Amino acid sequence: RTRSRADTLLLMRTDPDEGRIKYLSIPRDYRVELPGQGTQKINASFFFGGQAGAIRAVQRLTGVPVHHIVVIKFNGFPKMVDAVGGVTVNNPTALVECPYENGRTVSFPEGRIDLDGARALEYARARQGACGGDFGRALRQQAVVAAMKGKVLSPGNIWRAPWRGADVVRALQTDIGTMDMIKMGWLQARLDQRPADRILLSGEILDVDGVSYVVQTDPDQNEREIAKFMGPA
Repeated sequence: RTRSRADTLLLMRTDPDEGRIKYLSIPRDYRVELPGQGTQKINASFFFGGQAGAIRAVQRLTGVPVHHIVVIKFNGFPKMVDAVGGVTVNNPTALVECPYENGRTVSFPEGRIDLDGARALEYARARQGACGGDFGRALRQQAVVAAMKGKVLSPGNIWRAPWRGADVVRALQTDIGTMDMIKMGWLQARLDQRPADRILLSGEILDVDGVSYVVQTDPDQNEREIAKFMGPA
């Protein structure tokens, strides 16, 4: 089978008691030790161990238990977005002529923007130049995921779930069952998605033996970020 490295690692936590949904992004270049593989970027955990390997790596790094997994295949992501009528995100800073694939550049204005599938993929993946590297990209991906979640799991779209084979979730692989997906659809409509609840595990970009990593340089700061993700409002 074809194996690949994870392009994005994002934890989502629902807290019905607090009425909140929180996100924690882990930069894909985060430097970790993988059993049997030595020092690696955390996205390599998916290459070496598949979904189970990625879960183990995230749990070791953060101490956060992972109960379910959703894998989004980016080659099907544009159709998934288009199938729900596109998404709307609030872009905090204008992005101008960010280098992208095949020698192209992409730009996005500041403020509220509507994205079709192709543009949503560009917005979620661009990271070079003015697009702010992995850290800026991780925050944009959180915004896209939040917008997608509201569309995919809305009562109006939940019938398009994977067992129906619709484009809206054809790009997904998940261990979440039918009834739990329906429950999530009703739950998300009742929970807030606040910018302050979109958290990024911080680090410093360093060159180690010729390889660029995101390295944990302030464990106390990381603990505070994880505590914010896990704790009450």
